[in-house]
Amino acid sequence: MVPSNSRGPAPESGMQPWSSEMISAASKAGNLPIAPLNAELLLKDIADLKQKGLLSRASAEKIIEGILILYSRTPSSPQLALSLFKISSELGDEYATFTLVDEALKHGRIQDLQNPKLQEPLEHLKKSAEAKNLTAMVLLARVLELKGEFKSASTVFRAAVATNLPASDNSDTPDKDALSEAWKGIARIEKRNGDLPKELQAWEAAATQCDDPRAFYESGLRKAGEAPLESLEYMLKAASSGVGDAAFWLGMAYSSVMEAGTVEETSHAPISRTSPSRDTLGYYRIIKEWFSIAAASDDCSSRAHARLQAARIMRKMGDPAQSLASLKEALHYLQLAPSNNRLLLTSWTDPAFDPTCADLSNMIGDKS
Repeated sequence: MVPSNSRGPAPESGMQPWSSEMISAASKAGNLPIAPLNAELLLKDIADLKQKGLLSRASAEKIIEGILILYSRTPSSPQLALSLFKISSELGDEYATFTLVDEALKHGRIQDLQNPKLQEPLEHLKKSAEAKNLTAMVLLARVLELKGEFKSASTVFRAAVATNLPASDNSDTPDKDALSEAWKGIARIEKRNGDLPKELQAWEAAATQCDDPRAFYESGLRKAGEAPLESLEYMLKAASSGVGDAAFWLGMAYSSVMEAGTVEETSHAPISRTSPSRDTLGYYRIIKEWFSIAAASDDCSSRAHARLQAARIMRKMGDPAQSLASLKEALHYLQLAPSNNRLLLTSWTDPAFDPTCADLSNMIGDKS
């Protein structure tokens, strides 16, 4: 992710901001058009003229914006977006350079970094990193990490952290996005090195210094055994910020507490025959809410399992119809073996079937 404040040097006096941010917005909106060969040749001509001093940056920007307008009603093309950003990078726009590299890193494939069109932007990136541009430093460290140069990557990540920490209370506010990415990079490398204390230290730094929701989740996972209350606090912060995996973890944790008898059960009859007590029902509502949040979140690796656990809780709450509907939806996403599907569907209407969260996870092979 390229932070919004990661632009390069300020534009020349009297000029509007460089257009690559506008190009990015147009790309996301699907308004970057497919360009015939002559459009790409025109882009190359723009760069040649600029390099020869025959075209000002302001004029180059106007021409690029004109191309966007000219082709705005034709189908979108990633190739034109790539060309526009490459031209912007060659003309000195750091935002375009960072965007190109960030896109190449998204899928974690080394071959994406070997694209000939990316080599010049990578050189621009190195120069920006040497000039202590924080976003450039973090991106360069990620490039080194993907290439397997972990020691060098760690050095650059740590340099970014050192550069970004305020020297005093009167210093500028740190760039939290860049600082968080640097700490998370350090955490990944320390995990690879097998240094769990340093890994946890990095995750906690990303969480507490940068309010990074995913870092709160990762910290909570690692503290669950030794500091359960602190782990719970981290998970609540992560879930309240939209981390679906944290909501799923909380649903499982609250279920386990309930099933271990820590929360008093006042009704011992089967749920299908006797409604749960008011206190128990309130606790079930909390558990169902966490699972429902996880099931609806794009940021949850266990969405289908969350649907299934939510169905289990609805069944305990005395809502068999909604529970069965949620079960069928979960089974659709889980893609279990047919025998497991039949077992669950058959058992679901049996009053004696009363699985715990752990029982249900074991039945579907959930390793979460």
